[in-house]
Amino acid sequence: MGDPAATQPLLMGVVAQLVAQLPLGAQLQLEVVSDSMRPLLRAGDSVLVERVGPTAVQVGDIIVVHDPATLAQPRTHRLLARSATHLYTRGDACVQSDAPLATAVLLGRVQAILRPASAPFAEPRWLRHAQLALSRLDAAALRLGVVSAGVRGLTQQVRRGLIRLAGWQARSHL
Repeated sequence: MGDPAATQPLLMGVVAQLVAQLPLGAQLQLEVVSDSMRPLLRAGDSVLVERVGPTAVQVGDIIVVHDPATLAQPRTHRLLARSATHLYTRGDACVQSDAPLATAVLLGRVQAILRPASAPFAEPRWLRHAQLALSRLDAAALRLGVVSAGVRGLTQQVRRGLIRLAGWQARSHL
């Protein structure tokens, strides 16, 4: 038999192709495999993803994309900007934005975060609006060509604080 680690990217590519065949509106659960969206998403979390088309996603949404030519497995990142033909994404924990992706590689939008031994975590509305404002700030800096560690560091610190606050609120309401 072959090395199981070597077959995982192939298996994930097959899964992504199957997901792409699902009708719009279908929901599925996928596992997060990296910490690129920390602190909101951690490796080992699962996300509930709704299959949507490119016109249904908005700046600030957490989306799942898969381009078999460049990605070994689906990627879950935040949408920074969208054009008629491309999606611009970046992980919350990443300094640099991802390379532009064709809208055809969109698999869906994250609806909920599922953590082991806990109830689903749905992003509160206020947190969603704050994340959207930060994403718009990041997108404006991207459009203006402003690559500043200070601006990026500030938005990351604000995101972490907001997510900690949301987690505290979720625990206090259980």
